[in-house]
This record gives sequence, C-alpha cells and structure tokens, in this order.
Amino acid sequence: MTLNNIISIFRGFANIHGQINTFFYGDPLKFLNKKDAVYPAMVLFLNDGIKISRREKLTTYPFKIYVIDLLHTINESEDNMADLDSDLSSIAQDIAAMAIDISRKNFEFNTSGEYSGSFLENQFDDLTIAFCFDMPIGTLFSSNRCQVPDKSTIVLPKNIVYNPSTSTIDKGTIGYSVAPTIESGRDNIIYSISNCSGVTIDSTTGIISWDDSVVVGTHDLTITASNSIGSISTEYILIVNDIQDIPTYYSTYYYSSSNDGIGGEHLDFFSVNGDYLSINGVLIYIN
Repeated sequence: MTLNNIISIFRGFANIHGQINTFFYGDPLKFLNKKDAVYPAMVLFLNDGIKISRREKLTTYPFKIYVIDLLHTINESEDNMADLDSDLSSIAQDIAAMAIDISRKNFEFNTSGEYSGSFLENQFDDLTIAFCFDMPIGTLFSSNRCQVPDKSTIVLPKNIVYNPSTSTIDKGTIGYSVAPTIESGRDNIIYSISNCSGVTIDSTTGIISWDDSVVVGTHDLTITASNSIGSISTEYILIVNDIQDIPTYYSTYYYSSSNDGIGGEHLDFFSVNGDYLSINGVLIYIN
C-alpha cells in the first residue's frame, strides 16, 4: 500500500461522513489560507519521521489529523466553543473508528487503535478551533517490492468478493461497504462502479460509499476490477428502504359525563388516523 493509497482511504472517510465538508492533505496553515475553505474540515498532515523497519517489513507514517471548525460569537459573553468541542471530538472518534474498521479488514493498513488528542483554540487564528490527534499508520512491504514484475507475475484479476455483498439501509443513511478481496498477482488493481446517483467507489481500495441522496429501491451495482491485462466484474446490492411515518402517541385522560357526576378511565395511548381512533390497539370508527 502506497502513501497515495492511504490518503485516498482518509479522503473516503471524509466523503462519507455527514459532518465533514472539506478534506485537505497538507499543512493546516495552507488550508486556512484557502478562500474556498468550507467547514467543518478534516486536514491530514504527515509529520517528519517516517519509519521503515526491514525486520518487520513495515513502513510507519506519522500522520496528524486536524478537525477544524469556525468559532462564532453568540453575544459579548458567549460563543459556540462548548458545542464545537463536543462536535469536533465526536467527529474525531468517528474517524478513528473507521480507521480501526479498515485495519481489521485490510492487513496492509495497520493502526494501533489508541490515539491521544487535544483542542487547539486560537492556534491558527482567532476564528477557528480544532481538535488534533496523532494517528500513525503502518503498511507492510515485501523484500522485493521494488522489482518490476514481469508478465509471469501478472495474472488476470479473479475471485473478487465482497463479504457481505448486500447492504440494506433506510433512506437518508450514509455509509460504506467492506473492502473486497481479490486475486490479481502483483499488478495494481483499479476499481470502477456502474453509474448510480449518490454512490461512489474508491478506485484503489474498492470500498463503496453512499450518501443520503440515494433514492429508495434496490440498486444492483456492477463493480469492475481492472489491471494491465484484463478485468473482472461482480455485483453489489444496495437496498434503500423508505422510512414510514410513525404515528404520534399521546398520554391523556378521558372523561365521560353522566347524571351521577364525573367518572371515566385512563387511556394509556391513543392516536388518530383519518376517521379512525386507535385505543390500545383497537380501531374505533369516528362518526
């Protein structure tokens, strides 16, 4: 797995997260100078000190992740800092969880699962607040990785498998698939997907992601994996269910009048639907 592959995975995290509006790789100060920056933003920065272990065949990249948002003044004595602290730390936890999930499914992407972070208030300018945490990522390499493969080491892609190969979601849900397994020899694989509004695929990892715009229905997605000598396709099914309106229930007292005075019974729940009144599951026609 190359550095570009890792950056692509983190970009995928930002794309599928409902609160992150911008992904940027590089110096956070350069990002803050961008006039078209949209917040909240995720900035991936590579620190100095890349470690290469020949014994463990592992390259470790010391990434630092910044989750940045704008600080707003509500009045002279109040701002939205408390809300931002909560939101930014929550986004950071989501990023960490997605990284751990990928590391369990892709042996070339390794992360410890233990991260320490801190808030940066007025670190860059007076208008932003950031949550920053370190996330070292290790990637495995082979002793002969730099050798140019000859035709005998390149094979036609085969046995591409998503497990599971079906996802069932409610309309408006944002999510992503697992990474597929595939046999392809030493040649790099490029993934593509059939056109479906709101659905994309990471061309390097094969991870499928979808946003909240995917329409209700069953979507038969065709995924194609290609290398320098050929390609193979498989199907992935995305089922989007409509969210039915849930009746609103109320708790109240019902009284009936009689010559003997006021009496009646307590009704735990009732709801009105058109011309019908439902009391504890019994439908009564309203005349």
